[in-house]
Amino acid sequence: MGSIIDKSSNDEYKAVVDVEGGNAIDRIEIIKNGIVEHTYVHNGKWEKDELSGKVRFKFELELGWGPDIRVYPDITEKKWTGKVMTEGKIISVEKLWTSPGQKITKQEENAVEFDITTRKGGVGSGKLSQKNHATPYIQTQSMIFEIEADIDSKITVIIDDKEYQYTVSEILKETHLIGLIDEAKELSKERFGISEFYRSDPFWHNAYKIKIHKGVPYKAYKVALDYVVKGTEKDMDYVMVKVHQKNGEKAWASPIWIK
Repeated sequence: MGSIIDKSSNDEYKAVVDVEGGNAIDRIEIIKNGIVEHTYVHNGKWEKDELSGKVRFKFELELGWGPDIRVYPDITEKKWTGKVMTEGKIISVEKLWTSPGQKITKQEENAVEFDITTRKGGVGSGKLSQKNHATPYIQTQSMIFEIEADIDSKITVIIDDKEYQYTVSEILKETHLIGLIDEAKELSKERFGISEFYRSDPFWHNAYKIKIHKGVPYKAYKVALDYVVKGTEKDMDYVMVKVHQKNGEKAWASPIWIK
C-alpha cells in the first residue's frame, strides 16, 4: 500500500487484501475517494465453528489498575515480573506498550519472560494510556500472545511469583479478571486500619489486576479477500482499506493512488 499506479485500459483494479488482527476482525472496508466502496463482514463467519485438537489462537494479557491516586497519592508506579508458558509453542508476541520501562527478558519456543512497569498520573493526563480513554490517569500495559497448542493443554501465567493456569479452551471461552484483593486489604489496613468492610468495593477498586482477555482462534483474526474496483472518477483517485476489530480497535492502510 501507499503507492501510485497507472490507469488500466479497462479501468478496473483488483485489490488484494490480507489482514491479520490482534483480535477478532469485525469488518473490512474498501474506500474509494473517501467513500466506502465495499464492506466485507467477517463477524459471524467463524464463531460457530467447533474447535478440537491443535489450535492457533491469540489472547491479550493486560496488567495494571491499582490504588486510586485520590486515596493513595504516593503510589504512582508498580513493577511487575511475569512469565507465560504453554505446552505448545509461542508463535509471536505483540507489544501494546505505551510508555518506557517494558522489556521481554527471555523468549523461548514455549515460554516468554518479561518486566512491566505501570504508572499513574494526574487526571486528564491522556498520554499515559491509549486504552482507558475515560480514565487516562489509570495506566495498563498489554501484550498479545499468539500460540499454537492443543485445545485441552494448559497455559500458565506467572505474575510476581503467583501462578494462574487455564486450559486453552477456557481462554477461548471467556475473559479472566484477577483482582489482587489481599494486597489491597493489606494496604488499607496499613494506611487506615481497615481490612474488612460490608462491601468489597473499597478493596476491589484499589486492587491491582491481571486481565487475561478472551482468546480468539486463527480464523477470527486472519482474513484474505479480493475485490475489483471499477472505474475512476477523477484525474487521480485513491483506494484504501480500513479494518475494524470486534474489540473496537481500528487500522488503516496507506492509500493506493490511481493516476
